[in-house]
Order: sequence, then C-alpha cells, then structure tokens
Amino acid sequence: MSYNEFITVFGTLLEYKGNGKNIVIPDGVKVIGNHAFSGRKNIEMVTIPDGVIKIDTGAFAGCTSLKSVTIPNSVRTIGTSAFEYCKELEFVTIPEGVKRIEYRAFACCEKLKFIAIPYSVKQINKRAFYGCDSTMTICAPEGSVAQRC
Repeated sequence: MSYNEFITVFGTLLEYKGNGKNIVIPDGVKVIGNHAFSGRKNIEMVTIPDGVIKIDTGAFAGCTSLKSVTIPNSVRTIGTSAFEYCKELEFVTIPEGVKRIEYRAFACCEKLKFIAIPYSVKQINKRAFYGCDSTMTICAPEGSVAQRC
C-alpha cells in the first residue's frame, strides 16, 4: 500500500484509489470524506489513525467484505450511512470521545452482533442500526443515551 493511493486535500481524505484488503489510513487525515471508500468490495480491515475527527457520509458504505474497523478516540462523529451495507461487519467498539452516531450509520450491517457505545455519545439518530442482526447486543453504560434507545 502506498500513500499515492490516498487522495487528500487539507486533511480530508477524498478518495482511496488502491485495491488493498487491509487499509491503514495515513497520519494527518482529519476527516474521512463523503464516500471515500464506498463500494470497495475487497476491503476487509480498516485502521483509522488517531487524529481523525469525523467519518463522513457514506465513507465506507457498501464495503461488503469489511469485517473489522478500528476507530480511534479522536473521532467525534460517525456520519450518515458511514458503514451502511458493510454486510460482514460483526463487532464494533465506538470509542470514548464519539458524540454523534448519525442516521443509518450502521444500517443493514446484517452480521453486526455486538456494538459497544460509550457514555460520551450524546446523540444516536434514527435508524442508526436499522436492518442489523435482530439478536445484536448493544453494550452501553447505565444512564447513557444508548441505554435509553
């Protein structure tokens, strides 16, 4: 994987041009832009570096082979449809620091069985987990927004 595969402008990763299965987003990225990786059916694992503050609309939507994503504590917002239709995604830990999980962020992640949501999350928009496994376990601290959903 080379840094030439990542198209970035002023800290926003606009597009991934590579064909790797295991992606490590380069340091210096602050925002993973709209649809930067969407539809990349070969991606299985993504590591997002500390310093990224937003995963934008549809950033990984339709990455149907994505099984694992590492989200750092620096992320504040997981955007609309960010991981929609990531059909192989089974487990997600939302790190302390995330404040918003937008509309359909994890919708139609059919194999999603477990998600941990920290107390820092103050807003979970409608249908954030629509179409996920009906036996999905949501782990959330007592009194948190996630527990009240």
